[in-house]
Amino acid sequence: LGSGLAVIIAALRAGIERGAHRERKALALVRAQTDRYEALMLALSEVGEGMLVLGPDGRCVYANAAFEQLSGYTFPELAAMESVMELVIEPDREEALKRAAMRVERGLVDHGYQLTMRRRDGALARLEVAGVPLEAEDRRMLVVVVRDITARVRAEQDRERALARSALLAEASELFDQSLDE
Repeated sequence: LGSGLAVIIAALRAGIERGAHRERKALALVRAQTDRYEALMLALSEVGEGMLVLGPDGRCVYANAAFEQLSGYTFPELAAMESVMELVIEPDREEALKRAAMRVERGLVDHGYQLTMRRRDGALARLEVAGVPLEAEDRRMLVVVVRDITARVRAEQDRERALARSALLAEASELFDQSLDE
């Protein structure tokens, strides 16, 4: 009986060790995947790309450091808002809400559009926004990547004004030359 019990105990111990080994291996895989996601989120933040995760009700469940800097709000302040859509100025808000609902409800990927957000300091920021639906914890959420294009838009407007001025000066010069020829 004693040697039979020893065999059973040895078999149980071996089974437990195999199970523990499988658990350690699974945990290592989860850690590696988590590390990859964290590295990706850090890389986005480092290049100034804001990223948020919105719950089905529009509440912020995650915001990276770049979005905190862009908006002027900390993550806890963003999470306390009824909806981060409060930051989108009124003319753009309805379209942003409609697009977000479509992405979450239908699982559509939005390839990007522009909107204007009011920062904490009151300044307006023109943003390029793209959203991807995410199913997690039995909830449909939305991952939003945000790029500040305020400087680019301003540069394009300055360029257009300079081109218009240049065309006006060319026309004035041509009229002046014609008047001298007469």
